[in-house]
Amino acid sequence: MSSNLPQREIEKSLSGCFSKIEQINSERSYSMHTTGLIIDGQGLKTEFKEGKLYCYFSTPQVLSQDEHHTLHEDRTPILLMGEKENLLIDFSCFSPITILMFQNYKCTLRRYLNDKFAKSGIAFHRLLIPTDRQIKTATFIEATPLRIGSTVYMNGVVTIEFDHCQFHLFPYSEKDKDEHFLIVDSVQEISSDNFLKYAEAILIAYGFIAGHFPREKRYCFSSYNCTFNNVHGFSFETLKRNLYSGYSPIPEVIHQQLLGIAQARQLSKSVFDQLCKAILTDVGFARTVSLIIEGNTLSLELRAPIYAIALEAMTSILSETFSDRLAPIKDKTLADDLIKDLIAVLDRYSDRLCPESLEIMHKKILNINSPTNKDKLLKPFEILGVRLPDKDKECIEQRNDFLHGRVPLGPDNKEVSGFTLEQIVLSLQFCINCLVLKSVGYSGYATYYPAINELNKKVQISEYPIRMI
Repeated sequence: MSSNLPQREIEKSLSGCFSKIEQINSERSYSMHTTGLIIDGQGLKTEFKEGKLYCYFSTPQVLSQDEHHTLHEDRTPILLMGEKENLLIDFSCFSPITILMFQNYKCTLRRYLNDKFAKSGIAFHRLLIPTDRQIKTATFIEATPLRIGSTVYMNGVVTIEFDHCQFHLFPYSEKDKDEHFLIVDSVQEISSDNFLKYAEAILIAYGFIAGHFPREKRYCFSSYNCTFNNVHGFSFETLKRNLYSGYSPIPEVIHQQLLGIAQARQLSKSVFDQLCKAILTDVGFARTVSLIIEGNTLSLELRAPIYAIALEAMTSILSETFSDRLAPIKDKTLADDLIKDLIAVLDRYSDRLCPESLEIMHKKILNINSPTNKDKLLKPFEILGVRLPDKDKECIEQRNDFLHGRVPLGPDNKEVSGFTLEQIVLSLQFCINCLVLKSVGYSGYATYYPAINELNKKVQISEYPIRMI
């Protein structure tokens, strides 16, 4: 969506980055300069084809399986010298290595960078990620209009700030070429390692909120000016497949409006900042969110145990945060005195118990003021202000079956617990989404996918498809 309205806007230039990509791709071939490899350095040739950099090389003899492994493990720097650019790689970048004939091999380069990127140090950095569909940041998150050239896009720039660093997240599409991109910029100069660390947290956060995590290909640029008109550093990397499910934990603004919400709103900048920060600083939280994103793309049978694991992980994180409120004995001094007295009683029987039994009992006494498993699962919802109906609590109680490889359904997928597998999975999905959102300070509407599923199947919906949390 574009507009020419005179609003506050953020201006960006992309021509320098696209020119750099074209320049890299226009190289006909590179000559290789390295030492100590088992391949014939003079025989290496390169070719760009359909956006991939292919390498062809020969060896003195056909590679054995062990030599294949050795080649992949080789970290000897390789300099590929071209007419306009020099690239740095090593053989860990090669995938897969395919034999063509005799001692001749072909492979694709999964990652490469120019020598200037390796030496760029502190600079402005930009991550440009091609996607297979149009990105709409403003659909979910507060955004500022984006100006590129003479056009202003209302689907604009999300500003993220954490650790006193500021970043911009924004989409760009070339509709005539059917090319779409998601872009992360550093607003201040920063090292490439730190930039990529922050950018990864931002992309995971966006992937969770939008139900879309583009990551298959990534171009990273460095520049000594924030406009990126003059790009000097460049790197490329191929990662895992893009993840798209369309499962957003919050309803799009347009869906809120269609449901008659008078004050439809996006996720606030401050909440998105907190989500990014939590992903950056808490490894367990980041892994849980990543697990949800990937689980959303899988079949119901696989999503069930994944959501059960994510629910256990998230409630464990929150149980530590709320440990004082979850403890059966709220008075810590009283609890410590009780534990001390119980250990003293246990010690009186030490000569009558084997060491293994004594150790087990000792551990149980130390944990006597811990909440029950059921409380650890359900109390965080109560503390965070999420009111769960009994049907959602019953679905949560099914999670133990999935964790132990049991599906709580009878033959022919008939209901045993009163719920279908689909209902259990979608309810677990809603519950874990609530915990993630509330843990970073969100207050607003959440998508209730069991009702959305009923709506899609054109059956009588049991409740409203969005809930206030």
